[in-house]
Amino acid sequence: MSRLSVVVLNLDGEDAPALTAIRDAAEAADMAFNDVTGNFDDILKAVSEWSVLPEIVVLQAPEGMEPQDAIAEVGGRFPEGEAEVILYNVPNDIRVYRDLKVSGVREIFSGVPTEEEMAETFDAITQDNLRRTGIDPRKAIYVWSACGGAGGTSLALSIARKFSKEGKRTLFVDLDMWSGPGSFMFNAENGARETNGLVDALANPGRIDALFLERIIDVADKNLFYLSARRRENDPKPNPASVPVLVARAQHNFDMVILDVPWRSDPQLDMNHVQGHSYVVAPPTPAGLLGFSVMMKDLANAPGKSPIYGVLNRVGEFKSNDIMKTTFKEAGDVDFFQIPYDAQNAGRMFFEQKTYLDLPGKTKSAVAKIFKTLPGGAEGEAPAAGKTGRASKSKKKGLFGRK
Repeated sequence: MSRLSVVVLNLDGEDAPALTAIRDAAEAADMAFNDVTGNFDDILKAVSEWSVLPEIVVLQAPEGMEPQDAIAEVGGRFPEGEAEVILYNVPNDIRVYRDLKVSGVREIFSGVPTEEEMAETFDAITQDNLRRTGIDPRKAIYVWSACGGAGGTSLALSIARKFSKEGKRTLFVDLDMWSGPGSFMFNAENGARETNGLVDALANPGRIDALFLERIIDVADKNLFYLSARRRENDPKPNPASVPVLVARAQHNFDMVILDVPWRSDPQLDMNHVQGHSYVVAPPTPAGLLGFSVMMKDLANAPGKSPIYGVLNRVGEFKSNDIMKTTFKEAGDVDFFQIPYDAQNAGRMFFEQKTYLDLPGKTKSAVAKIFKTLPGGAEGEAPAAGKTGRASKSKKKGLFGRK
């Protein structure tokens, strides 16, 4: 499990006693710590620029302002997610205390909290967090490439774009550490800017917390964020345990997490922790069939019961030499979709950073059928389940019930 993170929104300067007490308690609990110090307008500006909400926010109530109003001002600028909120410098008024508790404030201090008081509060939050750690399969999608050049990245990018255009905060996690295609597709105009902290995150799962993610995640577009980087020769070796930690933590702040898993990924995912829709993409070739067979066997033996789908990509490229869908179904009895080969637009997708959403004709129609199986469809609609899956539905609420 990743450690928790604490951010103090402090109005009294760098030498404030409260800041020292909270910092010492956080460090003793092995929590990542940061502070935003300044006047109230400075704080509002800073939190409005966050991409990731920390697990714990400690707010100093401003003098001359109702605490409820301060929370509304700050909370309205938070990114989507859930945080434990602690207030200090609150008037000693039972009515105010009760109203704040009803609003969802975790702890309230009428003056400056001591290190011991903060340590006790942090310990209680940590215990609660331990009881609810895990991946929500309704918010995770894995796109697997059965062999090199299968086209899994194209599908994963398209799914990420689709969700972001629907207004869902979406994180694209590029596990192709050999070439980092996500950084090119999302940020070619800035020199394919990589999120190099991804390498550290995959090597050190204990470092993955809200503050670390805030530093390494890059913005591709409104509602669309990405992690993508190439691993250099001297970089630390990835740890498979980091992937479920990364996904679970990211789900605190993102509606959907899309993982692009290349053929022979490094780290190789532990199938025991794969929870979410899986799409195995393969070309209709011998290499595609072999890779698809291996992946279906691994996924079938995984304890997760989320839907699994097969996707035959580039159908028709090899014409009479294509291996038929019926042969693939013998290797994995799942629902299949076919994406026809479009020679005219294949180059555009890469050189112009296009996705399947931008293509016309049969290709777009074929991909639309895949999109109908994605989780989180129409309001109140349960995600579609494949032959190996179970359907479920969810409504996520953010801070104090905000959607």
